[in-house]
Amino acid sequence: MHTDAVDELLFTALPDWYAFTARLQELIAERLGIGATDLQCLHFLNRHGPTTAGELARRVGRSTGAVTRMIDRLERAGFVRRMPSDTDRRSVRVAPTPEGLTILTEEFEEIAERSRAVLAEHPESELGALLRLVRALTDQSAREMSRLLD
Repeated sequence: MHTDAVDELLFTALPDWYAFTARLQELIAERLGIGATDLQCLHFLNRHGPTTAGELARRVGRSTGAVTRMIDRLERAGFVRRMPSDTDRRSVRVAPTPEGLTILTEEFEEIAERSRAVLAEHPESELGALLRLVRALTDQSAREMSRLLD
């Protein structure tokens, strides 16, 4: 194990990257007139499609009550809509609106282009290794979040 590199990643590079990324997300959320957690919810819905409030609560690490209020805000702002479940008439699913997805896509389009340019400077083999690392760290963070919430 490369202790110096691991320590540099764990205690400097990744925390710095996270801090800048989190602040970037906050600034984008502010521009959209929503909260940072609201933006996380929209990212999840954009990536995974309609889901329940309970699943959103689990994914963003908030209580179901907080997520219900978040959905109310996003619905009033036109980003999401509630729709009946296909399988359980007592259940409601939350879906992004086409307008909401368009706004989200437009907001991130230029950032994504600049990020692609940075990634294009690296060989495919490095990107594959980076992708595996990010997925492993994401899984680890999800486990830590679950542990802290239990």
